Amino acid sequence: MSVNRGRPVYCRDPADWERIRKRAKSVGKSTSEFVMTCGLHDDVPAPPTVLVLTAEEQWDLRRQVREMHRRIDMLIYGMSEDGPGMFDAVELLYRLHGGEVALEPWEEPE
Repeated sequence: MSVNRGRPVYCRDPADWERIRKRAKSVGKSTSEFVMTCGLHDDVPAPPTVLVLTAEEQWDLRRQVREMHRRIDMLIYGMSEDGPGMFDAVELLYRLHGGEVALEPWEEPE
């Protein structure tokens, strides 16, 4: 004599159960038979996730980001041969204006 052991299936949303019951009824099976049949026959392997970029495209993107970062560093910290860096240019403008910061048009001097 064998003992049948139940295997509970849980759904968090009662609407899920209602959809399962409707699908089971539409194929003429009980809810539990339908769930077990779906579970047993769901052996189709999912295709592997395809990356959006190939490995070569990922490396190329990485190289481009590194180059952009290098150029931004050169611009900000004055490592460029084309002229002063951003900090040096702002400091020069500040000194040319006598160490005063120009006020916005809506601000009144105190």
